[in-house]
Amino acid sequence: MAILTSSSLLLDELPEGDPRRGEALEIRIAAERAASLTRQLLAFLRSQALERQLIDLNALVMGVEKMLRRLIGANIELSTSFAEGLGLIEVPPGQMEQVIVNLVINARDAMPSGGKLRIETSEVEDATAGNSVAGKQVMLSISDTGVGMSPETQRHLFEPFYTTKPQGKGTGLGLFTSQAIVTGSGGSIAVESHPGAGTVFKIFLPLATREARAGGSRGAPEEIARGSETVLLVEDDEQLRGVVQRVLEQNGYRVLAARDSAEAMEISDSFAGEVQLVLTDVVLPGLSGPELVERLRTERSSLHALYMSGYPEPSDPVKSDLDPTVNLIEKPFAPDEILRRVRRALDAR
Repeated sequence: MAILTSSSLLLDELPEGDPRRGEALEIRIAAERAASLTRQLLAFLRSQALERQLIDLNALVMGVEKMLRRLIGANIELSTSFAEGLGLIEVPPGQMEQVIVNLVINARDAMPSGGKLRIETSEVEDATAGNSVAGKQVMLSISDTGVGMSPETQRHLFEPFYTTKPQGKGTGLGLFTSQAIVTGSGGSIAVESHPGAGTVFKIFLPLATREARAGGSRGAPEEIARGSETVLLVEDDEQLRGVVQRVLEQNGYRVLAARDSAEAMEISDSFAGEVQLVLTDVVLPGLSGPELVERLRTERSSLHALYMSGYPEPSDPVKSDLDPTVNLIEKPFAPDEILRRVRRALDAR
């Protein structure tokens, strides 16, 4: 908001013909796009908050633990501690997994030379430091021995597009998204950090009500949708491309990764084997995702397609004919969600 307002004021003050007007106009346009994306992201997160399920947080963390260990690498030691008899919570499980992944990625990036990462669950009662949730609640703690954060960084931590990572290495939406998911589930998230002394994120979630417990069940975790097919992954965000590639490869798929449509076509032309699925962003440098798929299908007529999009509304005409139940997945998504959607796209006839 401050950037949008300041750039508008600057434009008003600069006379016509001033060469600086072009730069000021670019700043305002970028700020308007960022504001629009923030509104759309919030609308998407609010809609997802309705899809809550009764879950055991211990089981949820255990279900992604193996993937997390591979995500952080061998130079970071991961330990866990799960409270016995933990009460049930009512949250959207896919989005809560994404929160955990976001926080673990942040911890990993704060320990480039290695360190220790600890994930704990516990049951607490009434408000504690940094917690606004009343009554009995479940707490998820994710702590690291990384570089820590200054008070100034912590003040901006949950703002959209705020990042301390190098350009191209982070979107600045991970913690913003995580906070929106947690608060949308009736919880709160707090951070404790000091430079050189590591960071602790604490998530507080209310215990499920008696009515919710009576009407639901823990249920067994859904079986992970694995496969052995070859997937052509096309995503210009390097970090997201790497994460999706690891998730797919860890679950049996062969992945050919490309950063844009031109590289994807080069890979397809040089790869002699069969490619069963192209998993591509809708918006790419060069050809769009649908245009890329159309081009690839001239040589690979049986190719299945799954599109990724960061926008909740299909306002772009290039998305208007995509069936969201089969071949469109909205970002952000959790590992189990992308695996289910890949499997569904491959099995579609």
